Amino acid sequence: MSGVWSVGDPLTTARKQLAGCGTKAAGLSFGGDTSGAFSAVTEEHDVIAWSSGGALATARDNLAGTGTQVAALSFGGDIDAKSDVTEEYDGTSWSSGGALGTARLFLAGCGTQVAGLSFGGDTSGAFSAVTEEYNGTAWSSGGALAAARAYLAGCGTQVAGLSFGGHVGTVSAVTEKYDGASWSSGGALTTARYALAGCGTQVAALSFGGYISAVSAVTEEYDGTSWSSGGALATARNYLAGCGTQTSGLSFGGDIGTVSAVTEEYFHELDRHGVVVGTSEFSSYNWSLSVTCDQIETSGIWSAGNKSYIQGEKRATATVDGFTDSTNAARIEMLAAIVSGAEVAVRLYDSSGNYWHGDALVESLDGTNPVSALPDSTFRLTFTDLPEFETG
Repeated sequence: MSGVWSVGDPLTTARKQLAGCGTKAAGLSFGGDTSGAFSAVTEEHDVIAWSSGGALATARDNLAGTGTQVAALSFGGDIDAKSDVTEEYDGTSWSSGGALGTARLFLAGCGTQVAGLSFGGDTSGAFSAVTEEYNGTAWSSGGALAAARAYLAGCGTQVAGLSFGGHVGTVSAVTEKYDGASWSSGGALTTARYALAGCGTQVAALSFGGYISAVSAVTEEYDGTSWSSGGALATARNYLAGCGTQTSGLSFGGDIGTVSAVTEEYFHELDRHGVVVGTSEFSSYNWSLSVTCDQIETSGIWSAGNKSYIQGEKRATATVDGFTDSTNAARIEMLAAIVSGAEVAVRLYDSSGNYWHGDALVESLDGTNPVSALPDSTFRLTFTDLPEFETG
């Protein structure tokens, strides 16, 4: 079953040609172009929103990155010349790392801060097949790509990497797999694209966005052998970035004719739901909202630490300031802890796309613990605090 994208909180600073790494619940975006200016901006993504992180020491666009939110690696890019700059992030600030052996822009990467992989790109107007391996201190030569490419994407690890798409003079569908020493052919993308993004592993990858003859919303999922269609991006973009996994991905930024702050979250649909009973009422900043939920249909799952979470949408009736909307446009999205009795983060939308951030309590009503143990487990959401109103 393929996944679906849902709109998340936008980047604080709209950017294209940026890089990213980490997970959906702990993502990182850095660098890029803010309408003609190199950017050093770093932002950190939590379960719901982006916040400021430590700025890159060297502002760049068309760079690559890998690692986690608290142990990231940025490398290459454009600073009015091809860059060999490498920087390491510790969750607070960036510091200098070992320079790339070959300065490049429009490259891709994967792995970790202490076991990174860089590949492809552009070296003085020529498509590159260069691959380099990082050991936490310095880069060394790896096996060259079979197909020299720029504007490609990648994911995986240093010893199990994946490269896909790009430009070789024409738009490319090429996929290659790295085993720690050399690249071999993988299954071609169904839709050739360049300036795309990706995330995941060598055997469970996600590719999204890019450019064909126009900006693309295409998403594809890879199973280690072949690509198949996934749910399309809500906003077609190229020069975007991403992070996460095949079943829990994050896309952000890009070019839609102008620089974009759009963030979208990818979920795989689940074949289970919970019945929510009762009516919850609250007010926030003089806005009153009464939500009667008769069903939550889950649309995704993710993990943070030792806890698992589900996300879903209300398919019922909401009344906002006296206006009743029984369509799917008025909805509740929850990041609900599977364990009954937990405080959870929620996001409530009205039919105009305005939303509130807040908390709710999950209560099991049929004795199931966790509440999602059975396909039709019954539970109630009791809203405890909704302090923040924003315009979506």
